[in-house]
Amino acid sequence: AALAALQLSAACEPARALAARVALLGGRLDEALKATEDLDPASPDVAVVRAASAYERLDPDGAARGLEALAPDARKQPFVASLALAPDVLAGRVQLDATKLMALADNDDAPWSNLIAMDAALDAGDLAGADKVAASWGKDAEAQPLLAIRLARLARYEGRLDAAEGLSQAALNSATVTPRILFERTFTLVARGRSAEVGPLLARYPLVLGPLATWLSAYAAASSGAVEAAKGKTASLDPPPATAPLEARVAAAAALGAMKDHRRGADYVHDVLQTGSLDPDLVNAALALGFHKVEHFKRRPTYE
Repeated sequence: AALAALQLSAACEPARALAARVALLGGRLDEALKATEDLDPASPDVAVVRAASAYERLDPDGAARGLEALAPDARKQPFVASLALAPDVLAGRVQLDATKLMALADNDDAPWSNLIAMDAALDAGDLAGADKVAASWGKDAEAQPLLAIRLARLARYEGRLDAAEGLSQAALNSATVTPRILFERTFTLVARGRSAEVGPLLARYPLVLGPLATWLSAYAAASSGAVEAAKGKTASLDPPPATAPLEARVAAAAALGAMKDHRRGADYVHDVLQTGSLDPDLVNAALALGFHKVEHFKRRPTYE
């Protein structure tokens, strides 16, 4: 039915909206946006496609604009609930207990709720919660690139590097390449001792990351022992500001940690930790810079 809709989409607006949603769920963001070009931005389908596409590209402003096009009454509908969280999730400001996390993950009425739940768990370093979300996805999740890239990140955090390798490569091969995919692919290559492959990978997608590519390149270089070369790459580059998405800030923090750059890294990592994130990549950067884990009774640990 979806393929038939694609054939009819040029002549039928509802079919074009369906074609856009099909492309979006397959991770083909450019194709999804193209299908919505001449459609009413106030349409719920169009709003979801544009907001979700921006979210996948780590663009909080774009995610907010996609939903702002909806009529005021539509913005109050249940289907908007999860994507409305997108800017805060990207900033690392959403932390959910087990009950709220699974309620979000199981909300079939709200597009992107399961993906946003997984991202919130991973950013918080809640691997037990992320495992529960992953279990709710079922066996076919690995074949869906937007789910696969999250599963790759979870697998890497849990030390299952072979799984992370296959999942991240599959997402890279079959979906529109986004910063999220390049971040995870880079971290996976470094974890597998293949830092030399990071440079050629980033060079194939020069427009996706902009200056963030330099931080990933520096992380790979420093992780392979070329610390001075990594410092040279970033000497004149400021790390992403507090308004940047958390994943971008974690990438820079990881590079600063790998370089043992205490002068710039200590304050920067401290600021990123203030979001409340315990993303394992961020924690590793903190430990590399001499932070110490502080346990708190009935509360999550902090790093000082």
